[in-house]
Amino acid sequence: MFLAVDIGNTHTTLGLMQAGKVLTHRRLTTHRNSTADELHVMLRFMERIEDVKREEWQGAAICSVAPAVNRAMAAAVRRVTGVEPLLLDPSMDLGIRNAYSNPLEVGMDRLANAVAGVAEFGAPLVIVDYGTATTLDIVSREGDYLGGVILPGLEATADALYMRTSKLPQINIERPPGALGRTTVHAMQSGIFFGSIDAVEGVTHRIEQELGYELRLVATGGLARVLSPDMKRLHAVDDDLTLKGTWLIWKRNRRSSQAGA
Repeated sequence: MFLAVDIGNTHTTLGLMQAGKVLTHRRLTTHRNSTADELHVMLRFMERIEDVKREEWQGAAICSVAPAVNRAMAAAVRRVTGVEPLLLDPSMDLGIRNAYSNPLEVGMDRLANAVAGVAEFGAPLVIVDYGTATTLDIVSREGDYLGGVILPGLEATADALYMRTSKLPQINIERPPGALGRTTVHAMQSGIFFGSIDAVEGVTHRIEQELGYELRLVATGGLARVLSPDMKRLHAVDDDLTLKGTWLIWKRNRRSSQAGA
C-alpha cells in the first residue's frame, strides 16, 4: 500500500494507492495551522486506511504547495504508516526533463500532473488543473515539461466579484442554462463557467501556434467534471492525476526516502 498526499492551497487530497492505482481518496480543507495530532486523526478516519497493516505499507509521499503544512503532515503520515514520507521537490528525478527557465520555481503539483499525464496519455500534452488557480501545463512532443499558464481559479473569480462589488451576489460554480444570462446569477455563472472554458481552449490554441503542433488536452482538479461536458476539444478527465504523479515520482526517488527513514 502507498499513501499519496497532495497539499494544495485550498484542499488537501489523500490517496490510498496500490500498484499505482488509487483505491480511495478523500479531500480535506487545507489549514496552515493544523497540528500533527489533528492531521493524524483525519488520516485515521480515511476509508480503508485502518485495515492496512504496518508491514503492508510500501511508502508515502507528499506533493505540496503549502510549505507551512509539510512538517505536521509528515509527522501524521509517519504515525499512521510507520514509513518516512518523501517530500517531493522539483530537483528530483521526474522521468521527464524540466525545461522551465528556473526549474525550482515550478509548483510541485504541476510537475506531478505532467509526469502522470505523459505516463497515462503520452506527449505532446496540455494539462488543465481546475484548482484554487486554473493552471495549464505543457509537455512537448519530445516529452519535456515546457511551462504553462496560470489563470484565476473559478471560485477565486466568483469570490472577487462578490467582495469587490456592491450588488453582485455570492454564487455557486455551476453550469448556467445558457451563455446568455437573463438573471444576475446566471450572467455571473456564464462569465465564470464559459469564460473559463473559452480561456483555456483559446490560450491552448495560441500555444499550439507558437509550438507548431497540436496538443492533447487533459483536465484534472476539483471542477474538471463540472466543466468537461462543455469542453469541445477535451481528450480525457483524470481526477487522480496529481496522486498518480506523486506515486510515479516517489517510485523513481524512493531510495532517498528510505535513507531518511
